[in-house]
Amino acid sequence: MADSAYFSPEAQELPLGSTAIESARLHEVIEERSQVDALTRLLNRRRLDEDLKAECKRSLRYGRPLSFVMLDIDYFKAFNDCHGHPKADTALQAVADVITGCVRTTDTAYRYGGEEFCIVLRETTADDAMHFAERLRQRIERRFESGELTGITASFGVAEFSPDTPTPRALVEAADTAMYESKHGGRNRVALSLRAPVAPVLPTAVPCPT
Repeated sequence: MADSAYFSPEAQELPLGSTAIESARLHEVIEERSQVDALTRLLNRRRLDEDLKAECKRSLRYGRPLSFVMLDIDYFKAFNDCHGHPKADTALQAVADVITGCVRTTDTAYRYGGEEFCIVLRETTADDAMHFAERLRQRIERRFESGELTGITASFGVAEFSPDTPTPRALVEAADTAMYESKHGGRNRVALSLRAPVAPVLPTAVPCPT
C-alpha cells in the first residue's frame, strides 16, 4: 500500500509542481541579475538597450518628449591609479547613490560601463533635461567636497529624441558627443547636443528632491 501510494500520480503532483515553481523563481532571479550591475546596483547596458528601444518607439508613436543624459566621472583613471581599486569602486557606488537620489520615479538610471552612467528621462524635453543634469552635477560636486573621495566631479551630455536623433543609437551618440564636449570645455559641466531641437539653456541651481 505504501509503495502504490508513493508512485501514484496524485502523490507525484506536489513535488513536480513545487519544482516548476522553484525553477520559474530561479529563472526570474537569474534574469533580473543579468540586467543589474553588480557593483552599483543600477541597471546595466543590456537593459538600457531594451528600454531605450521601447521608449523611442513610444515617443515616436505618441509624440511625447524623451531625453537622454550621459555622464562620465572626471579624471577617474588618475583617481584609480592614486587610490586603488577598492576606493575607486566606492566612488562608483557613491556616484550611483547620488544618481538614484536625484532621479524621478519615471526616470531610469544605468551604469553604461566603466565610470560612465546614463539616465533615460521620459516625458522630458531637452530644456528640462539640461536643468536636471545641472542639478545632478551640483549634487555630485557637493557630495565629494570633503572626505576620502574629495574632488570627484562629472561631465554631462544631454540629447533629446528628435528627427535629428531618430534611433536609440543616434540618441546615445548625440549625448556621448555632448559629454565629450563638456570634457573638452573644462569638465564638471553640462553640454547639450548640437542635434537637440532646442537651444541650450542657462541652468539654474535647483536642489534635487529628497
